[in-house]
Order: sequence, then structure tokens, then C-alpha cells
Amino acid sequence: MLRWFLNCLLLLFRDRFVQTGTLLGLIAGLYGAQYIFSPPEVAAPALAFIGWGLGAYFGYHRPSLTLRKRKPKLKVHQGGR
Repeated sequence: MLRWFLNCLLLLFRDRFVQTGTLLGLIAGLYGAQYIFSPPEVAAPALAFIGWGLGAYFGYHRPSLTLRKRKPKLKVHQGGR
């Protein structure tokens, strides 16, 4: 069960954009809770989830900035060559 949980966590946070967005959202929720008039226990997970979503969005729409910079090589069989 623990292995399944860790695999899910690694799958959710494998992209650099997602990691950064979640971390920034969590920090903003902890230290900026008084500005949005909410307790830190509510603001931190909410803003971390919003940061995770923004990181997933940017990671999907800007694949050139993710960890995998090389495109996969596809080899096509060309008959007798």
C-alpha cells in the first residue's frame, strides 16, 4: 500500500513546473494566509492545489522546458537499405 502511494506521489510531482508550482502555492498559503483572511490550515492546501494545477498546465503547454529535452528518435525501416 505504501509503495502504491509513493508511486502515485512521484507520478503527480514528476515535472519541474508542478514541483515549483506546488511549493510556491504551499509557501504562499502558509505565509500569506492573513491577506486572504483564511487560516493557514485551509489556505496552504488550497493554494498548493492551485499551484499544482498551474504547474501541470505550464508543463503540458511548454514541453520544451521540462526535463526531457530530446525528442525520441524514431527509426523507419526503408526496405533494402
